[in-house]
Amino acid sequence: MSTIFSGLATAISGLYTSQKALDTVSHNISNADNPNYVRQDVIQASMRYLNIPGVGQIGRGVDIQEIRQIRDEFLDIRYRDQANIKGYWEARNDVFSQVQEIINEVSDTSLQNVMDELWDGFEELSKDPSNPIIRGLVKGRATAFVDTVNHINAGIDALQINLNKQIGDTVEEINDIAEEITKTNRLIMEAESDGRKANDIRDKRNGLIDRLSELINIETVDKKNSCVDIYVGGTMLVSGTDYREMEAKRINSSFHEVYWKDMPGDMKVDINSGYMLGLLHARGDVENTILGENNGAVNPKVDVRVINKTGDAILTDYADELSKKDIESNIVEDNSPAINNVSDLIAYIKNENDSGNWEEGAHRKIVLASDQKMNPTAEELETLKSLGVSVTVITNETDGWDDIAAATNGNIFSSVDSNLEIKDIVQETTDSMAREMGHIDDYTEIIPSIKKQLNTFVNTLARNINDIHKQGKTLLGEDGEDFFVPIEEGTEIQAGNIMLNPNLENLNNIAASESGKKGDGKIAEEIIKLRDQYIFGNLNADNFYRNIVLELGVVANESIEMEKSQNIIIKNIDNDRISISGVSMDEEMTNMLKFQHSYTANSRVVNAIDEMIDNIVNKMGKVGN
Repeated sequence: MSTIFSGLATAISGLYTSQKALDTVSHNISNADNPNYVRQDVIQASMRYLNIPGVGQIGRGVDIQEIRQIRDEFLDIRYRDQANIKGYWEARNDVFSQVQEIINEVSDTSLQNVMDELWDGFEELSKDPSNPIIRGLVKGRATAFVDTVNHINAGIDALQINLNKQIGDTVEEINDIAEEITKTNRLIMEAESDGRKANDIRDKRNGLIDRLSELINIETVDKKNSCVDIYVGGTMLVSGTDYREMEAKRINSSFHEVYWKDMPGDMKVDINSGYMLGLLHARGDVENTILGENNGAVNPKVDVRVINKTGDAILTDYADELSKKDIESNIVEDNSPAINNVSDLIAYIKNENDSGNWEEGAHRKIVLASDQKMNPTAEELETLKSLGVSVTVITNETDGWDDIAAATNGNIFSSVDSNLEIKDIVQETTDSMAREMGHIDDYTEIIPSIKKQLNTFVNTLARNINDIHKQGKTLLGEDGEDFFVPIEEGTEIQAGNIMLNPNLENLNNIAASESGKKGDGKIAEEIIKLRDQYIFGNLNADNFYRNIVLELGVVANESIEMEKSQNIIIKNIDNDRISISGVSMDEEMTNMLKFQHSYTANSRVVNAIDEMIDNIVNKMGKVGN
């Protein structure tokens, strides 16, 4: 009898296992469209044999060892690493697209078109400087110029503020995800304390970790108690059922930095990738860029060392001429150094740098008159380039000096040129200052870089137009004044802080004439010439602005391509994950039929054993039946 009942237990185990397998198939099919769901499988194993004396070993049926998830953890790690990179480029691509919409160079009202119309207006004015209609045209086009650059600046400022808000929102999302992960850790730990698998809760936790990996750089550690710990930059974010919050905190600025909450010493979160880093880079670093470099604001300030060893009078009025420009200048005549070779020049610049003699934030310039021959080596030129001082020389020896000037973004003037005037050297100083003022290494910090270049463009153009306009005469014979002025008095002209001089509302005050005589449009002609002059070092106004637009387009396209590339990589990894972990309806239907047949077969075994037991109980021993 014991073997009969053992057979019944064996068949029942098959019924139970087939039923559980069918339940799992049903669960898989119902979650086929769940993006975070991982296919489950029933792992079966035979039970230990039953030893019966005189009979031997008898099988006891089947047992469910585990309902496991079919997943590849290596693919999860790869997915999260690539999602982290993708998040960074996604943030940058979004910002670049918004910046391009703000600048809007493809429209008829683009800044380039507005500038073209302004130049055309001055050209018409030079032909007929007394015509009130043309004067009104110039005024209107100048107003359109300031309105356009102020509008662009307002859009960029608004975008930077919005990015700052997004940083705060992303911090909140990270905190919410961290909290949810601790909750899933607790549920999984409780559910699996008796050896079972909380697969569905694990799916939810993995989905949360996938999303977190897009936002910020993370490291995950699986614990023996079924929990997952998460680190950000080496600091614990999630530990079992506890988590540490981040906060978007303002310190000495209206812009957020990301800190660990309730940690001593205002400890910043070490963010080195992900969507959050993309936002931080796009907005700009608070300490070094927004505060340290005044968020891309212009700094038209020069600090010049005038070294005149030849005794030429050409440098005598340099300081006076430079002071007439709308820039802050510090000029020191220093005839003490003996600069007989390149080593002497390098030593002098290093001494000035090391001594802290330069004005902080000023364009550092050396204007040197020398007929000494130079023969710089490639190594010496690299050293000069790295010292950050522009060198301009007045000489009759071009060999060597031209290499030095090129390496330091300076210039070279011929001392035997009879047409050389002090204003040419002063203009070169302001031009090289503008070039340095608008220089950026790259567009890593998107908004401050654009602001810096746009502000330099507006400031340089306005200063040069003002300088020429002040040399002219109005229709009433009075001295000209600034054509453009700052909106906020006492501050530098730049995008967002420029307007047409209110005094020019009276069209007679436009100083188009050099002499004040009727028909004299000399000053308007000089302003037109600015269009082709290299007032940005080695670029004219049109090319400087075109470079801004072109460089912006190049780096924006790079972001597009990088995001596309990452999307392809992630898609391929996800396809690999789906091929392993995804639900295949064909496969599940096959399993359903298999387990259904197994269930039917086991039920027939139960029926057969039931008949055997019925014969034994009800029929055995009844003679004659």
